[in-house]
Amino acid sequence: MVPSLDYDAMALSLKKGIEFYKRNKFAKAYAIFNEVVNKCPCGVAIRTAPCLCKSIVFAIENDELEKALRKRCICSARSDIRCKNVLHTDALDSLTALYEAKGLVDNAMAVAEAMIHLSPRDPRGFLRLGKLLRVKGSHRLAYLTYQRGIELVSKRNPTHELLPVLRKVKAKTKLRALASDPLGALPPELVAMIFENLNFTTLCRCLRVSKSWKAFLTSSDRTIQSLWREQCFRPGIKPVRISALQKYAAYAGRQVTQLHIKSCRGFGLDQARLNWLSVAYKNLNSLSLQEVSCPGAFDTVLLEQLPPKPCFPQLTRLHFGFDTPYSAAFVNGIIKSSANTLQELTLVNLQPRREHSAVWPLLPQLRVLRLGSKGAGSANLAIVHMASFMYVAPNVEEVWVQGITADRSGANFYPNAWPRLKRLTIGPNVSWYQLLNVPNSPIRLSSDLEELYLCDALFVDVLLEWPFLGEDGQDNVFPTPTKLRKFMTPSRLRSTVRPPSFSGFMESWIRPGLESGSLTSLQMGEFPQAFPTWFKSESLTFLSLQELFWSLDPFVLDDYLAKLLAVFPNIETLDISHVPFSNAALGSAIAKGKIKSIYYNGNYAQRAEIVHWAAENHGVSFIREPACQNDIPSPC
Repeated sequence: MVPSLDYDAMALSLKKGIEFYKRNKFAKAYAIFNEVVNKCPCGVAIRTAPCLCKSIVFAIENDELEKALRKRCICSARSDIRCKNVLHTDALDSLTALYEAKGLVDNAMAVAEAMIHLSPRDPRGFLRLGKLLRVKGSHRLAYLTYQRGIELVSKRNPTHELLPVLRKVKAKTKLRALASDPLGALPPELVAMIFENLNFTTLCRCLRVSKSWKAFLTSSDRTIQSLWREQCFRPGIKPVRISALQKYAAYAGRQVTQLHIKSCRGFGLDQARLNWLSVAYKNLNSLSLQEVSCPGAFDTVLLEQLPPKPCFPQLTRLHFGFDTPYSAAFVNGIIKSSANTLQELTLVNLQPRREHSAVWPLLPQLRVLRLGSKGAGSANLAIVHMASFMYVAPNVEEVWVQGITADRSGANFYPNAWPRLKRLTIGPNVSWYQLLNVPNSPIRLSSDLEELYLCDALFVDVLLEWPFLGEDGQDNVFPTPTKLRKFMTPSRLRSTVRPPSFSGFMESWIRPGLESGSLTSLQMGEFPQAFPTWFKSESLTFLSLQELFWSLDPFVLDDYLAKLLAVFPNIETLDISHVPFSNAALGSAIAKGKIKSIYYNGNYAQRAEIVHWAAENHGVSFIREPACQNDIPSPC
């Protein structure tokens, strides 16, 4: 027997149930909502499980909602019956809110689907179902639910008062709905290639994105583990806990190969952590210890207490940056443990006013050596005995020095020292004096040298005039550096040799490379006013003009630039620094030549017009910074 509709009684009961719900008396509220539904003449009762014949969520996802609503129901859900009783829908809506409040999301979704089946033109069913899908994290399905609801309701009831609400929540959900998770959409190999472009700090933050991301990034897959093998710890507020290091090592499958610590104090590098690293990071091949810049005297308090013989037997790269408070015993212990494998060594925090020698075993694999300090002024430089480094590292191919007084004592005993040297960089604050103040070059250069950078060396002519090494290790009076590719001298030579003409040693360095075609990059502090006949090349692609002291006449300078580009017609990068060439001269050079970029210093407003013209018409970029920067490469 179908019950008759007592609308007033049902409304009164529903109001009473809502009051119980607001006071969190869910049991009484549920009983009243259930009673209201059962009093409806349609006979559709409350279910805690969705219809077995058809799924609203599946139909929404596949754009088959109207087809599913027309489909006949053959289970007990009776989902093909429609009801115009608003109180019936109100009771189901209140019951959905009750289930949601109790955390029964699946039950709430079943009731929300029943609401759509019962009254598909009522927006409340779509609002409830969309909200529940958002709670479950299915933002795309929620967006589609709102979209299908708007389409269905608008056909027969375009003025419904809840239709604007449906449109509003749809717009609110759109951004998150369209943002798809790449971990689910892309193959793992492609996702791993994307994560390879992230640094260690960003990779750690990715662990907090979601549970699926964390599970993916901490899986035992070797491709994923390789993402964690390079670890760079930046300065932080608190020291890094050993438990955190254990996790990071586990993520890498206990195969960490590169460790960079940007602040030893911030990392909390004490004896316990170092001992743990020595044991857990046995496969380490790159170790970089640095410290943030801090004023004051050289401080070794932190690492003086560390064990003098840490063991990293597979290191190929060791970097101690500026301001790193290490002790000599600590450094020597690491170098000795990796003497057979070390290929790159950077020690740029040598103590000023102290003597430093290489008291290590032979380093046969060492190819790159960097030595320096932050000292300035001849009295505050670190004193480096070059002969000891030549002895322990005979196969070095690249040398970089800064802030040192290079002592040549004993260098005569190694006439063949560094015969494979290919690249030499002399940074600022480098003195080439012996302790007895006799000027002499501590490095005898090979004629096979390929790159030479002299940034700011005292008595640079002493280095350039010193005889080359011949093939037999003897002095070569007539050097021919035909393999030289890059040559840079400081803005002003501190020697007594000055233009307007090329000095003999400058011709010895530049001419062979120009004539052989090996020289591609040239920077000289002062160019002569008159060119020698050999001063030309079609292989030169980079030219840097630091200063032209012999003239301030803009017409003379513009004419000089035109002559330079005539003898070097294939220049692609031009560094004009502070030289006041006119915009017209630069425009003419751009229009006629192959220039792609111009570096300059000075007022941007004076170059604004030529900058925009060159970019729009010729694709030439103006860069307001120095072109040549020979700093130490950053470890991470």
